[in-house]
Order: sequence, then structure tokens, then C-alpha cells
Amino acid sequence: MQSGYVFNIQRYSVHDGPGIRTVVFLKGCPLRCRWCSNPESWEIGPTLSYNSKVCVHCGECVSSCTRNAVTYKESPLFDLSKCDCCGACEENCVGNSIKIFGKKMNSDEVIHEVMKDEQFYERSGGGITLSGGEPLMQGAFAKEILLKAKKAGLNTNIETTAFVSKDTIKDVLSESDLIFCDFKHIDDEKHRKYTGQSNEIILDNIRFMSENGYPLVLRIPLIPKFNDDTETLEKMADFIKSLKQIKRIGILPYHNYGKGKYELLKKEYSWDVEKLSEEKVDKAVKIMKACGYKVEVGD
Repeated sequence: MQSGYVFNIQRYSVHDGPGIRTVVFLKGCPLRCRWCSNPESWEIGPTLSYNSKVCVHCGECVSSCTRNAVTYKESPLFDLSKCDCCGACEENCVGNSIKIFGKKMNSDEVIHEVMKDEQFYERSGGGITLSGGEPLMQGAFAKEILLKAKKAGLNTNIETTAFVSKDTIKDVLSESDLIFCDFKHIDDEKHRKYTGQSNEIILDNIRFMSENGYPLVLRIPLIPKFNDDTETLEKMADFIKSLKQIKRIGILPYHNYGKGKYELLKKEYSWDVEKLSEEKVDKAVKIMKACGYKVEVGD
């Protein structure tokens, strides 16, 4: 049986596929998008966070750590080179200031959690959506979850960056009833600069899925100062027009809801820009509708 790391299970979602869904967030991502709202997902293994604002300075984290990874000097200091994220400090934290993102689960445990809401899926035509991070970084684990979900009669969806091998695309995504794929930018240089990776593999995989009948929804995260200008959007639309077939296009307007996580994880949030105007979003929708597909905002 396959096991992997899950950092969140979100129930009653209505924005990640048809019907009422449970979204299972898997750890690990090859991209480092500057506006990412889930920085706790980047590493595959557990990630420790600390909120100094609610810490009561009791010292329980120091005494409970078996690896001497926590010391105290005015506030707790964590030596991540020693920490194995065993969870003892989180369990004993009086102020709930310590949180470990990433729990190891096997596929049966995931399905057991998902099936707690079986009645809602039956009534709404919903099911399970795998998200991340990049769920395909744990491809074997993701595939086994999807197979067991389908056996249980659930609708299966997956959200991906498509920055994976074509073999993984063929092996895992064939088990998904719908595939939400991010399409962030058409220019490789700008994609590298702001996500840390080339878009060459991504565009090639999008073409492959389109040509081979995968149930593909392209999602465009609309990011100020990155891809919200008319020239970029029109070039992205030209690429979409060149594809054989997709299901629809989703526009995901930028938000900074994940900003607070960066402080907890001791990471820098470098994309704190103004919220998109309605005019910008409407313009993006108009450009994408010219591709001939249904366009939805927030899907």
C-alpha cells in the first residue's frame, strides 16, 4: 500500500470540480511561485511553523524535544538540522503556537477520511480532488488514492502544474475524471524568473493532454505585474487556440491570503501587490472567451 504526506484535507469544497468535494492537499512542489498561497507545501516531508504572537513562553517545547532541536532565549529557537518533525513539541505546546504541516498517511487512511462525507457526494455528484503543492510529485500515492476513490464510486479530479514527466502524466492522470492544469505564462524567461522553473515541459504536457483527449481545464492564475497585461494574455490565448481541445478556461484572480504563512515559516513574501481591479479581470475574461471556450472566474 502506498503512503505519502498530506498537509490538509478540506471538506465541503465547491470550487474544485463538480458537486461537493473533499480536497486532499499533498506535499511537495517543484515550483516556487512568488505569490504562492501554500508555501507549507513546498517540501514533500513535514514542515514546522512557529507563531510567536500566540506563544506563552512556557518552555514545554524545549523539554519535550527528544533531539535537542529546541532551545530557549527570550523565545524558542528551532534548529531544523536536528528536528525530525516528530510532533512532540506541537503536541505539548500550551499556546498552540507550533504547527507541523504534513502528516504521513496511507491511501486507505485518506479514503477513510474522504468517505466520511459520502452522502454529500452522492447527492451532488461530487467526490475527491487531489491538490498541492504538486500532487504528481507523489505520483504513486496519488494514483492509488484515485483508483480507490473511483472504486468507491467517487468523481475524481486533480490539480496540477504539469511540471512532471510525460510518463507520470500517462500513468496517473488517466485515473482522473477532470484535470485542472495551471497555465501561468507563455514566456519561458519570465516563467523561470518568477516560478523558478521553465515552462517548456508544462506547455509540452498541455499540448499532449489536449491532443490525446484528457479532460483538461486550463486555469490561469491572474497575477498583477506578471501576466495581467493585454499583450501577455493575448499570447496565452493564441497558444490555447492552437490546442486541439480542452474543457474550459478558469481565471483565478490573485489574492494574498497565504501571506501570513510566510512569517510562520520564516520565509519572505515578495509579491505583496494591489488587488486586481474588476476591469483587469473582465479584460482577461474577454480575451480568453475569444478562444471559443467557456470561461469561468474562480474555477
